[in-house]
Amino acid sequence: MEPEMQAKMVDSEATKGKTKEKEVTLACMLKGRCQVHRAESGTLTGGGRGLLYCSGCREIDMDLLLPPISASLGAMGSLAHKLDALLDTEHKDEMGKLGTRLLELSKARDPPVTARIWMKDVRELSYDMENFVDTEEDWIHNMSPFMGRVKEANARYERYRLESVPSHTYVFPIIHHRGRKTGLVVGLHDKGGPVDRLCQLLTDGDEQLKVLSIVGVGGIGKTTLAKQLWREHKLRDYFHCRAFVRTAKKPDMRRILRSILAQVRPHQPPDASEVDDLIHDLTEHLQDKRYIIIIDDIWDTSVWDVATCAFPEGNHGSRIITTTEIEDVALACCSYQSKYIFKMEPLSVSQSKQLFTNAVFGSGKEKSPQLDEVSDEIIRICDGLPQAIISISSVLVSHREANAVENWEHVQNNLPTSTTSDEILNFCYNSLPSCVQTCLLYLGIYPENYIILKEDIMKQWVAECFIRAPTEKEKMEVTGSYFDMLVNMGMIQHIDVDYSNAVLYYAVNHMVHDLITSKSIEDNFITVIDYSQRQLRLSNKVSRLSLQFGGAPFATTPASTGLSQIRSLTFIGLMSCFPSVVEFKLLRFLNLHIWSDQPSTYFDLRVICEFVLLRYLQVTCSDTVYLPDQMQELVASPSRRIPEWIGQLNNLCILKVVLGELLRDDIHILGGLPALTVLTLHVQRRTTELIGFTPGAFNALEYFEFRCGVLRLMFEEGAMPNLQRIKLGFNSHRGEQYGRLLVGIEHLSNVQEISGIIGSTVGAEEYDLQAAESAFKDATGKHHSNVSIKRSDIVVEEYGPLEKQHLVRGKHPSTSSEHTGSRKQESQQAIKQNSHNNSQLISRRSDGKKQASVELRNDPRSSVQKKVIVIKIVDITDKRWKSSAFKVLSKFHGTNSVAANEEGTLTVVGDLDPVVVVLALQKAKLNVQIVSTGSHIFSMGEGLMNKPEGRKMPGRNPPEGQQKPESNPTELPHSLIPPYSPPYRPPPYRQHRHEVHQSREDPNSCVIQ
Repeated sequence: MEPEMQAKMVDSEATKGKTKEKEVTLACMLKGRCQVHRAESGTLTGGGRGLLYCSGCREIDMDLLLPPISASLGAMGSLAHKLDALLDTEHKDEMGKLGTRLLELSKARDPPVTARIWMKDVRELSYDMENFVDTEEDWIHNMSPFMGRVKEANARYERYRLESVPSHTYVFPIIHHRGRKTGLVVGLHDKGGPVDRLCQLLTDGDEQLKVLSIVGVGGIGKTTLAKQLWREHKLRDYFHCRAFVRTAKKPDMRRILRSILAQVRPHQPPDASEVDDLIHDLTEHLQDKRYIIIIDDIWDTSVWDVATCAFPEGNHGSRIITTTEIEDVALACCSYQSKYIFKMEPLSVSQSKQLFTNAVFGSGKEKSPQLDEVSDEIIRICDGLPQAIISISSVLVSHREANAVENWEHVQNNLPTSTTSDEILNFCYNSLPSCVQTCLLYLGIYPENYIILKEDIMKQWVAECFIRAPTEKEKMEVTGSYFDMLVNMGMIQHIDVDYSNAVLYYAVNHMVHDLITSKSIEDNFITVIDYSQRQLRLSNKVSRLSLQFGGAPFATTPASTGLSQIRSLTFIGLMSCFPSVVEFKLLRFLNLHIWSDQPSTYFDLRVICEFVLLRYLQVTCSDTVYLPDQMQELVASPSRRIPEWIGQLNNLCILKVVLGELLRDDIHILGGLPALTVLTLHVQRRTTELIGFTPGAFNALEYFEFRCGVLRLMFEEGAMPNLQRIKLGFNSHRGEQYGRLLVGIEHLSNVQEISGIIGSTVGAEEYDLQAAESAFKDATGKHHSNVSIKRSDIVVEEYGPLEKQHLVRGKHPSTSSEHTGSRKQESQQAIKQNSHNNSQLISRRSDGKKQASVELRNDPRSSVQKKVIVIKIVDITDKRWKSSAFKVLSKFHGTNSVAANEEGTLTVVGDLDPVVVVLALQKAKLNVQIVSTGSHIFSMGEGLMNKPEGRKMPGRNPPEGQQKPESNPTELPHSLIPPYSPPYRPPPYRQHRHEVHQSREDPNSCVIQ
């Protein structure tokens, strides 16, 4: 697949003084198919009010073409998707107006200060709104304060007359890049060229340690020359060991020395953590060896002063190569012997033309003669700097027709008059689409010249929601094309650490890193703190924080009131410098690179269970890391599909999933799970087609719960042969005809119980509810006698981008806050009045000690008769009592919920006889005795109890002599998730969520929620 986004804006001005009109054409295609609805399509043309029209198709929303999160637009893309179906017309218009204005201003090349401040405020507003939507269940009824801020922002825009700010009217298309082109090294390997000359110096037979220094301006090719020397086979065979490291303007000597030691001694990873110890280990290892060390991009003599202490001056012919932009540093490295300094010269005109042609058209190809004049001028502006030539050529090749004269002339006319690489890079950055700009700016979370992996960066871009694509697979393909584009432009440099052509590592050099830093500060996109910024005061709004402490032992995070708003945290440093993250409740992204600075320590990260929005976690640590025993609260995930790897869990027995959209592939994946007995599916997007279940699928399934705004299921003969209980939830809609609700349900011959839960959308009348109930009874009652129907709150649902119908705005009386509050107050009063009905049953062991108490509680809030049995184990001698109790109670058909905590309290809810419960527990050798029984009432619409504490998964023990911190996991027993749980209410607009719990009895099985 080759993703392609083409954007052209053609200005036309009929006569002087008339308003300039713009014809806008925007196409976002994947393999010639519309990215949104997957149909053959032409171009998308502007249709007003922020809408685009696809030829031959119905209107779609522009936000579907924007990434959810970007540096220039904040969270506007994500908000537009989440709020579109639920905001009323007025609020939707205000949001659309705000997003369109922010998008237009983001295209300005150099907006005024007032525009920058306005854009910053709107981006922060978008983050605040998304945080509120993601954390508040009843957010739809409490949006008034935010909508007030939206109207105020629109009023400021008009008051400041920001519509007059000119926009940058040329955007380059995105095309798929298949990796960096070959033949982009010119002149280095010529006979008598730089590589030959330096190889002769390095292998001249002199047995004394010799230091060579390559010096030149930024972008002239110093690092490229050093890498060519690194790849030379004659040097590989000549030296016993070698290392290639890159420094930075603020170097981390500990990291540099560890990298050198790891390369020259690959079979024994560095143990030392202090600089002195690393120097000692390096000196000992290199003492009797002929080695070559390349230190790239040195900015200060202090780096060399420390590094040179690790290199022994033996009589083995060892060599050191340094690169720098500063001649004084080069002289210091070479002991002020100028004969060992190699000065890089700019490319000649012929070499520049050769490099330019290879970069644009490919090696060995010629350009069109029509382009000679404009290409010569572009080459002259680049002034022989390879970095500038490669960057400009990547802009030209990004055109659909790379040899179009008008496009090349446009590039030439917009090039800066300055010939520095910094100005060229800034031009190339401004030429990038905003989605690629965001991905590039994100690399600022890492220090300059920090080694990165392509796979890690791609996953992080997706986790940060920088990518918009229909499927997860296509997201990764689009992400890979963005990464390759930045490599081809020279924004990301590849580093070969072996002798093959495979690229293992990448880095961002200091020029690009400086550009990223300055742009991130302008947009308040990433806040970076290093070990030298101890007195820095942070902004009140920090969304992404990168703590780059390195090996500094006393680095601290500055105090700020804005840290509670952090969405993304990257930490690189010592364990003792890691800040407390307890208050970072909005964290979605956590990336940790930690080194231990204390012997026999461990890193406790169990606090992440509180980060319910967390969707990406990467931890690199030199010591033991303690993660939570149960991670069930980490429910956020960028995926809206069933991941394919679930199909490989052959022992999976219980699955509880919330999906954005259910596709046929998802049913195929789940249907092949051989041990799946319990399945709960909540689908947020309305389905327009029948969801079919075929023979041979779901053979072991015994309980099936399905909730979706619209119910359209089809069961073929032989499908779900062992199904016993089925619970179905859907909404009643105004004026809807309920045909084909449950096609083929008569084929489920073993079903013993069918439950229906019908919600009412805002705007639906009583007769709509009655029609839905009647249709459900007609579909099920003819074939099954045990059918129950219950009315409930609205089942959360989304509308597809092509549906013309929308939810009717407003509040439903049954879900209003006033009604809910009064109902809760009446319920609490009723509970107090009936407290005398509660009875407490105490059993005693044969020795007279209290063994357990059974408490029965009445709850008069519903007419549904249930029992809540609380068994308090006072004296627990067998630590396996909890596991035994779960195993016993899971066999009861009437059990709705079972929970236990470490204090010895077992809570059972359901249609159960307490006598039978106690007898069963006694049979399991828990010595529980029954005194009396009672009958009680329970409301399934209200919460059962406080969040119970479940059993722990086996974890690692702390180092000897240290005590493992206590953890309080909160998890329902995984053997008693539905059908033995209360109705599940997914939060609105949660994307696909899954939790994985390993089974204690069978390590190969797990529960995914």
